[in-house]
Amino acid sequence: MGKRWVYFFDFAGWLLFLVCSIVYTYGSWKGGDPIFLTGSLIFLVACISFMIPMIVNRRAYLG
Repeated sequence: MGKRWVYFFDFAGWLLFLVCSIVYTYGSWKGGDPIFLTGSLIFLVACISFMIPMIVNRRAYLG
């Protein structure tokens, strides 16, 4: 498998995690659970923090 496919699947996986974290955040906000909301917001920030280096250093990943 080439570098482009590996990058594509890595990025797609993190994008799906990001979508899930947004759904969890919305659900916890609608449910009124502050602990669940805090955890889902931390998960959202973590997903974004893992995606930033992939986006910024895309050329280094693709070689």
